[in-house]
Amino acid sequence: MKKACKTCEMILDVSEFYPHKLTKDGSRGDCKKCGKQKTKDYNNSPIGRIKDKARNKTLQRKKWRTMFNKKMYHKHIDKKRINKKFSRWFNISGMKRAPCQVCGIETQIDAHHPDYNKPFEVMWLCRSHHQKWHQGNKAIPLISQH
Repeated sequence: MKKACKTCEMILDVSEFYPHKLTKDGSRGDCKKCGKQKTKDYNNSPIGRIKDKARNKTLQRKKWRTMFNKKMYHKHIDKKRINKKFSRWFNISGMKRAPCQVCGIETQIDAHHPDYNKPFEVMWLCRSHHQKWHQGNKAIPLISQH
């Protein structure tokens, strides 16, 4: 079944629309792509940021964040151990951070582990290139040594 998006006016399959119980056809008026863009625009607006700050202060949200952080900590505990091991070694060795291997910038440099099985082999990347690396790649997971 096809439907026209009220925002971009493209004719799309109904599967390209989020469900909505109160409409006749059971789906929202704007397609998923337009809905995501509207949400992104709202969240980046001044009112959206104010409401987001207020929502983050609620007790329910604080409990959720605490639970989520614990879950992520336990999910990535091996990576945390490797990072801590590297950090201790780095501080003791007196080694200096190298410039970003992509752009050569020397500020806000992160030590990136492409392979957690080799904890002392790192790539030196600036924050923006580190984020871009994670968007397109996945680190090699740690092989369990139990």
